[in-house]
Amino acid sequence: MVQFTDASQYLPDTWTWDFGDLTGSSDASPEHTYLADGVYDVTLIVTNAFGSDTLTQFAAITVLTNGPRPDTACLPLSSPTIEGFGILDIELNGVALPSDDAVADGGYLDRSCILDTVEVGSLLDIAVTTGTIATHQIKVWVDWDSSGVFTADEVILDEAHGNFATASSIVPGTAVQNVPLRIRVMADYEVSPALDPCVGPQFGQAEDLALVIITNPDPPIAQFTASPLFSCDGQVQFTDGSLNLATGWTWDFWRSDREYRCLAPTHLPRERCLQRDADRHQRQRGGYAHLHRPDHGRPERPTTGRAMHPTDPKLLLWLWAVGHHVRRYQ
Repeated sequence: MVQFTDASQYLPDTWTWDFGDLTGSSDASPEHTYLADGVYDVTLIVTNAFGSDTLTQFAAITVLTNGPRPDTACLPLSSPTIEGFGILDIELNGVALPSDDAVADGGYLDRSCILDTVEVGSLLDIAVTTGTIATHQIKVWVDWDSSGVFTADEVILDEAHGNFATASSIVPGTAVQNVPLRIRVMADYEVSPALDPCVGPQFGQAEDLALVIITNPDPPIAQFTASPLFSCDGQVQFTDGSLNLATGWTWDFWRSDREYRCLAPTHLPRERCLQRDADRHQRQRGGYAHLHRPDHGRPERPTTGRAMHPTDPKLLLWLWAVGHHVRRYQ
């Protein structure tokens, strides 16, 4: 069933609808049930005492009643009564899916026959726009395991207050592939009870979409995050964010400022850290050390024991040892 709403200007007094399936209506805002799957053009002719106007929207309605659907899940039914609350638009991987507010949509809208396809290990982008009568809490779940149950680790967007929220999530390698997976989007007044995927919102609404995960044939794209970026104790948490399902990881934590040595013992195998530290001490003991900028751009380990002119443009650092004193010049 589809609800058509007249939005014509200049006060028409008659309406002629053509739903594209050889049926029509003369109501201002009719409801219509399509009996067959297909893509339908819709035409509206409006008239008043001063004339008429015609609008045709091509491919306005897509009906897919017999296609694949996600596993059944709980229904967060509600009966909102205040206009302006709820979801007005969902954008899934760049595809906009507009809708009416919570009152017009009846509190719950099932659009899980609309299937988007995304590769495992790639990014899933989603954006949600709500009504502006008040700020909303917004939450989105994806039933990655096709169990029909939405769990805390399946939340991909969680906004406490706002009228717009967006998120990008990597499709996990554990997601069930080649079957429709349910996406549940919910929005409600920010001071209402916290959103629960199985409880109808107080003022807002819920909408269901669907997603099909397919195989990813692409090589990985390396990405990561680190926290903190400025550390007082040397401890840093690195988190892989690589795309396309990497199966092996090799990390290198070498310093990139001026002295090539270990940042922290936990970053590299102990033997490598000890060897680098030993090399650094040997350079200092040998009289002086120099660090030059190689042509290929990657810092090389300095050598000692040979004279170099102090005006050499490749020199960045000298460590001179005189007796028990080490002086550093740059």
